[in-house]
Amino acid sequence: MTDTPRRFELPPTDDKPGRFWEIRVVERRCELRFGALVEAKGSGLASEREVETRVEHFKSPASAQVKAKTKVRRKLEAGYVERELRPSADSQTRAALERAVWDALDDTTARAVYADYIQGERPTLAERVALSLALERDDTPADQREALRARLYALDAQREDWLGADLGELSRRRGFAEVASLEYRHGMLDALRLRSPQVYRPQCSLDAVLTAALASPASRFLRTLTLGLAAGGRGNELELAAQRVVESGLRPALRSLEIDCLSHGSPDFELPLLERCLAFAPRLEHLDLRGTFRLSRSSAHPRLRDLNLNFGGDGASWIPRMGGLNMPALTTLRVRWAPRGRYHSRASELHSWFQSASLPALVELHLELGDAGSEALRELSHAPLFAQLRRVSASRTANRAATLILDEPERFAHLERLHLRGGRVHGMIRRDLRALPFVVFQ
Repeated sequence: MTDTPRRFELPPTDDKPGRFWEIRVVERRCELRFGALVEAKGSGLASEREVETRVEHFKSPASAQVKAKTKVRRKLEAGYVERELRPSADSQTRAALERAVWDALDDTTARAVYADYIQGERPTLAERVALSLALERDDTPADQREALRARLYALDAQREDWLGADLGELSRRRGFAEVASLEYRHGMLDALRLRSPQVYRPQCSLDAVLTAALASPASRFLRTLTLGLAAGGRGNELELAAQRVVESGLRPALRSLEIDCLSHGSPDFELPLLERCLAFAPRLEHLDLRGTFRLSRSSAHPRLRDLNLNFGGDGASWIPRMGGLNMPALTTLRVRWAPRGRYHSRASELHSWFQSASLPALVELHLELGDAGSEALRELSHAPLFAQLRRVSASRTANRAATLILDEPERFAHLERLHLRGGRVHGMIRRDLRALPFVVFQ
């Protein structure tokens, strides 16, 4: 929904008064408001006259957006000039109430105030939120709970009213469960998990469900979003969906985002996916990317705490592009990548990346680097950032890494746990390593 409409004005001429025209897109409809602008003599101020309103309905939110862009283009071609509208007191109130929920998604008081505010605009959604909050309260009498649950169940028959017309309609279609899983909390959509299905149904496609979900009034405080491939799913469809997500506008409530294209062997995305994911979700805390994504040379986020990068292929192209990672709140980093050969140079590139990254809160690092595990551990142990880590795990660490640990135990003694996974270490060396309190084998 667009809270503030776009306004365009046509200057007056000698024989004609000025005109104004406003447009606002709300889901599947365009709301128009237009009329004349008449200037009072000597005041220099124009007042609206002959005001008319009109509402046009379309088949989908996308169709409404396309039509709105066409109308705007025609007005500009006709000589209209866009005027910036200051947000009204009403829209400022809405923004303040939404920010209160975005900052604390489980603050039930903020949720209740927001439900009261949207009562006139979305009565069914407001009622659903109020019912859910009442059921969540411990002090709600048991004899009232059954009636509350019955009313909440009855609202499911009106899901087009509170989910939005498009998502409500799609949720009734065959194949919806193969594409989407919806989870609710505090009466609104809390988690959306989407999959590209094995059987493609154009009437209930991944793109259609995603578009409808992002436009749904119930997804305003969406906390978790997952995009993935079902067995045999269409990878190109998932790539388009990922691009649509990061270009859909800010999602201030989003805390967790997962995009998994690992089972699809397509070329790299044509957009810097990591940077875009960080930009469109300012309160993001967990990010999980799996696939062959293009990366930008610098990525920053003030709140991200958990980052998982899983590159299924050689991964040779991503390390040099990871410089400038600036994430002051990041505590956990997982990197999975299977380099083929050139283990020394790959490990050196990883060391250089750590040298240039700004990760002051990082305490946990998990590396799955195939046969480069030993070289990577050796290089990283000499990086300044290694001294702040408390928990480290590395895969396929062989005798070379084990000998390093035994020769320089003081370099690793600050760790609470050093987890060595899947490596081949000789019996005597393994015995000596087990004597170190921080070493764990798997």
